[in-house]
Amino acid sequence: RSLQYLSLPGPDLLDVRTLEPMCQHKEIKLSFLGLNDGGSDGEQKHLNGALLNQVLALPSIDALSSVVPDKFEHLSKKETIAYERIIASHRSFDVINVDLCGTLAEALPGQPGPTLINAIFNLINHQAKSRTEDWLLFLTTRSNKDMVDQETMQKLIDWLNKLIDTDAALAQHYIDSGFVAAAELTEGKIDLEKLSHSAHSMLFTVGLGHWIFESLFNNQPAWRVDMLPQYGYHVLLDDPKCDMISMGFYCKRLAVAPPQDPMGLAHIPVVQNLPNVVQTKKNAYDKIHRRVREFCDVDVKLHNEPDLYTTSL
Repeated sequence: RSLQYLSLPGPDLLDVRTLEPMCQHKEIKLSFLGLNDGGSDGEQKHLNGALLNQVLALPSIDALSSVVPDKFEHLSKKETIAYERIIASHRSFDVINVDLCGTLAEALPGQPGPTLINAIFNLINHQAKSRTEDWLLFLTTRSNKDMVDQETMQKLIDWLNKLIDTDAALAQHYIDSGFVAAAELTEGKIDLEKLSHSAHSMLFTVGLGHWIFESLFNNQPAWRVDMLPQYGYHVLLDDPKCDMISMGFYCKRLAVAPPQDPMGLAHIPVVQNLPNVVQTKKNAYDKIHRRVREFCDVDVKLHNEPDLYTTSL
């Protein structure tokens, strides 16, 4: 079958045009659905119809592929094109690539209506209930103080501080990993007001990784979420830390306990590999921390590897 792919392709369909040769090499079709609302900057962001036709004619593109003119945020709003084409139609995707120019956390926490955070939450919960197969989530978002809503950031910090309450060694681990400096803690807790730009970006990434994991792990059915290698680059060149982060998550459905028959009349098959909830969560947390600690600065990598820079350019 075709690889089902959802993205925000932009006017040049760069992600689709990059994936198509790989799909051709693997001898599979790419069936993509793109959301593109044209933006607010005039014709520059509107999809070129001739280019779309060229892409649809590529050998490995499924004929059912399309781009719909709607906002990604509308996945949290009924009676919109995006909601109808994805949520209401019960579609699911092997790969979801949400590549934002701004930040996922632009709105106040808990705010109703069509926000980016509500759209992501709706989408991943829809995926969790619509699929049994593994799937991939990629998320690219700004992480700098000036763009991230600080009430949302405080929610993420509160979550990390709760973890510190349950693990005496965790605060020191964050310091040793370079996420935060000892001077940015107050009475052993992360203090948002004291965070440098670097610590803000790192802890935003850690907190967001935890949020994605918790949103899927606590679902019914539950999903294991493994964070993939993380990348970053600089938009504000005077910022010492990458302020655009690109995260990936491999999502795998956990085995479900069999239905119970307390009277013992029916045959209940034995379910193998039921997850150890505590260990699964610990492994996921450890991987989030490791991926953020080992993140790749794409600007530095391209600077240090001229051949890769030339190929990318």
